[in-house]
Amino acid sequence: MSQWVVSTLNGAHSLHPHLLTSVQVSGQVPPASDCHLELIYPLPPSVFVDPHQLLDLYSYATVYGEVDLEAPLEHVQETPGSVVHLPLPVQSTPLQSTLSIDLPLHLRYQSPAQTQYQPLHLPQPIAGWRCGPLEAGFPPSLSDVWTLLPTNTSMVTFEPLQQPQDPLVLGVPVGDKRDTLLVEVGTLTSDTVHSK
Repeated sequence: MSQWVVSTLNGAHSLHPHLLTSVQVSGQVPPASDCHLELIYPLPPSVFVDPHQLLDLYSYATVYGEVDLEAPLEHVQETPGSVVHLPLPVQSTPLQSTLSIDLPLHLRYQSPAQTQYQPLHLPQPIAGWRCGPLEAGFPPSLSDVWTLLPTNTSMVTFEPLQQPQDPLVLGVPVGDKRDTLLVEVGTLTSDTVHSK
């Protein structure tokens, strides 16, 4: 019986990286008949998923929190960011497979800086068995940490799989602060010319 969770970033120095997660549960059986294998992706305010793109890929996914696709970082309303909940399609018999999930991410524009890339730490996704009615919310062990998740204190439990805890690191491309004056003058000139 083996179980593990591994996540990596593809395109970690772009505005559209992908978070690739593999979940191995060979020989595992759910702890109870009402248990489902699930992934929970906590995302900081600088990172978001496109809910429409996500539903095209995984029709059973849910996004809690910030979903404004156009908001720059300084206009994000949900300071915790967002949380993606992804139930995994597994059977209730002993499992003999590795599940691979590709979560397309998008990065919000950051303020200009002196460096080409700004480091951004992304928490590892959490994989585990969620037991209880699917519509019942999340146990306090999860909803107290990620406050965007709906909570339920009595009907649901969550048994996490063992996995790495070190955050993943993205390199967010940022504008060069030395170009700020040039961009402001160019924008003012363009607005003035086009408003006549």
